[in-house]
Amino acid sequence: MVRRSGFTLLELIITIVLLGIIFSAIPMILTQNQRSSSQALSQEAIYAGVTKMSQLLTYHWDENSITDDANNAIVYAKVLDANLSQQALLRSKNGSRYRVGHFAGSSRRSFFPKHTSASALGSDTNDTFPDDIDDLAIINQILIAADNEHGYKQNYRYTVLVNYVSDIADYNQTTINGFNFNTVNIIVPSHIKRVTLDVTLNNEPQFMLETYVSNIGETDITSRVFQ
Repeated sequence: MVRRSGFTLLELIITIVLLGIIFSAIPMILTQNQRSSSQALSQEAIYAGVTKMSQLLTYHWDENSITDDANNAIVYAKVLDANLSQQALLRSKNGSRYRVGHFAGSSRRSFFPKHTSASALGSDTNDTFPDDIDDLAIINQILIAADNEHGYKQNYRYTVLVNYVSDIADYNQTTINGFNFNTVNIIVPSHIKRVTLDVTLNNEPQFMLETYVSNIGETDITSRVFQ
């Protein structure tokens, strides 16, 4: 009985073809793996951005939200006057401490006994630490730092902007409508602030988070002291 040794020509061709397919797939696998890693890092940046935005929203609406002209006992945020707002229903009712829809009570949402106006946007010179939303406006800061040990190859950066937006709407309707949130960069106080958080990578925009916060004060039970 005669045994064959080595490959036949057909077997050699099949082997070469299979090896060619395998080796041609390796770059695709590496590329897909790189894309998966980049997507995972992008998801990490999104989670970090959401966490940062959630942190911002725990701060007071305005520097003057906890300023009590009558005494210093009240530390939970109050509703402020936006003097140039044309919305009568957002002002105090008949000069009282309450607007339409408020419940009377010492620990309820209300205006200050002596009405206080909202402040200009930006960090306040007398602050030793940030205590309201627009104190936290910041440009091009690191959100996730490059760290080879943990797989972060590049810096993700973020920018926070805070602006007033128009509060003009039809407040007499059951469903309030008519807001024009495209009216941004208002420098005079309204009752609504717009907060945006932009995240970039190598100066290329990655995503933007946006939310609106209103001048509604807070109740005593939900208050937070900054120190």
